[in-house]
Amino acid sequence: MRRPLTTFAAVAVTTLSALVGTGQAAHGRAVTGTYSTGGTQAWRPLPTVRVGDDSGGPVDATVVADPAATRQKYAGVGFSLDETSVSNLWKLTPAEREKAVRLLVDPERGAGLDRFRLTIGSPDLIEHLPFWSLDDLPAGVTEDFALKHFSVRRDIDLHIIDTIKLIQRYNPGPRSSRRPGARPPG
Repeated sequence: MRRPLTTFAAVAVTTLSALVGTGQAAHGRAVTGTYSTGGTQAWRPLPTVRVGDDSGGPVDATVVADPAATRQKYAGVGFSLDETSVSNLWKLTPAEREKAVRLLVDPERGAGLDRFRLTIGSPDLIEHLPFWSLDDLPAGVTEDFALKHFSVRRDIDLHIIDTIKLIQRYNPGPRSSRRPGARPPG
């Protein structure tokens, strides 16, 4: 059974409340952060941005979800399938991993998540350095227009491909998106 939109709206309201805050504490809050371009580059501060108007009045962070009024449709909900999220799944026993994926993606007995972002090469946050692409070049090679060095070996070794297949077993996607006569993966 798919979760109704109101479930997602409740999560959104909770998240928004946590991010925005309420009352006096939220006024003039400084939002800061850091960034790095990787490699030997040190972490550098981002410019400070101030949130709020410092007026001393309450912050209006009210979100109202009216299930009877359709204003914006969504196509699906999901998460990123990157090295770190997949690595955590593969730290589980096979039975626990199956159960976790089923609870996340099964449209009948789980949350029904059905959209997943896949990175091409390494994402920004990875568990094991170095960063990689799908066409890493050996020392002395500066270009590879023929893609002689192209490989998804790291995606296979990190169980990203296995995780995609596991997700497809429990949520093969809408029938309308499959080719006529095609059987669901699994």
